Amino acid sequence: PTSTWGREFYVVPLKLRTKDTYRVLAAENNTIVKIEATGVVRTLNKGEFYEFELFSNQACRILSGKKVLLAQYCRSQRADTSTGEGDPFMIILSPVVQKISDVTFEAYESSKVKNIFYVNVITKIDEVSGMFLDGTSVSSSFIPFPDGKYSYAQIPITKGTHRLNNTVDKGGFLAFVYGFGNPYTKFAAYSPRDTDTIGNGAYFSPILISLPAVIVL
Repeated sequence: PTSTWGREFYVVPLKLRTKDTYRVLAAENNTIVKIEATGVVRTLNKGEFYEFELFSNQACRILSGKKVLLAQYCRSQRADTSTGEGDPFMIILSPVVQKISDVTFEAYESSKVKNIFYVNVITKIDEVSGMFLDGTSVSSSFIPFPDGKYSYAQIPITKGTHRLNNTVDKGGFLAFVYGFGNPYTKFAAYSPRDTDTIGNGAYFSPILISLPAVIVL
């Protein structure tokens, strides 16, 4: 539902890919969208989308005057100029208001998926010190976004159960986990919160979805 869409997003490139494709979809007329990595500004009407590509060195913020839906697409191993593995897949990205503070997830073993897993994490720069993966600090893995407010990490992980959490008081993060195989993908996702009611008793429960060569949380 559009109540879970947002106005401010941070996009992180996928490991093992030269570039990713994105689509931003408008819910209302006269929606102005800005992609900070390229300086492109587009005005969209209800139901219209804008498709663009960002290279692996173009992690950035995307802003909109009205709520939008943002999707990130992984290019297949044959379409991308890198030496990556795996089929294409799509992620519905969460706006910054969807941050959580603690999650446990499974990077599950499969004969179709190689042991090539990553978790991409986004958090505020002043909350990086509180980021832990399986009880170990991962603060040294983070790189600031150009706007100087948030930072991101692309952290390699192994198969099995993992816990990601932020110990800073009222701290939080956004994350997605993915794993590559040949030629399959799989992903995991969270059920989104209603962004109109966050801060007023909204509840956000994690869910796990498995598909046949990338995992996303």
